[in-house]
Amino acid sequence: MRDVKGIWSAMALVAVALFVASGALGRERPDPCGLPTALLHVVEGVTVTSYWTVQESVYAAADPDAPKITVPVIVDEETGEIAYYTCIKAFLQEIKTEGWGETIEGEFLGWWDGAYHLGPAPLDAQGNELVTYRTVAVDPAVIPLGAWVVILFPPGIPAYDSGTYRLRCRMFHATDTGVEGPWVDVYVGDQYALDMNETPDAYYIENARVLWSLSFRALWEYLRKCVPCPLTP
Repeated sequence: MRDVKGIWSAMALVAVALFVASGALGRERPDPCGLPTALLHVVEGVTVTSYWTVQESVYAAADPDAPKITVPVIVDEETGEIAYYTCIKAFLQEIKTEGWGETIEGEFLGWWDGAYHLGPAPLDAQGNELVTYRTVAVDPAVIPLGAWVVILFPPGIPAYDSGTYRLRCRMFHATDTGVEGPWVDVYVGDQYALDMNETPDAYYIENARVLWSLSFRALWEYLRKCVPCPLTP
């Protein structure tokens, strides 16, 4: 009798296990590549451009007789001390667009708050040195400063053309400002041509999709699992 009871008990346990398993299998499992909004965020319709450190030497090589002007430069942020720099006019004008430039003497001039400033290196909005193909400028109202960013391109853009391949599958750091709205401006390093807009490092891409997260690890793990491309950390 005890053996019969044991068999029935075992069968009952098996039935319960099968019932639980069938219920678990019947439930819809979450998509492993879904975006958990607590950590990962999406911005649609993003414009992607690029910026660089303007080089006075490039202007001098293109035209040794290029006109120069003298401008005041704030050389001490604490005291407001001003010095006067004489540089190629076109070089100084371009700094107002790109943010930073390097003089022929190797000094770095930045432009903000309506004035030129002397700096130790090209710096972002948080005072950190700009890093080529890592630093991006964003609108903090759209993507917060300090976020990690990945750019996903709209259909129709070749995966490995002469320029955009350097933007694909790469983790960027949003530490600079200077754009408005859904916009990502990628820092591409030093100017090396008089017209940088004719180089592969000049971008103007519309309707890109941007993923961002304040957690480097969360974004990296999502990309590693869900984006089919070699990643650049």
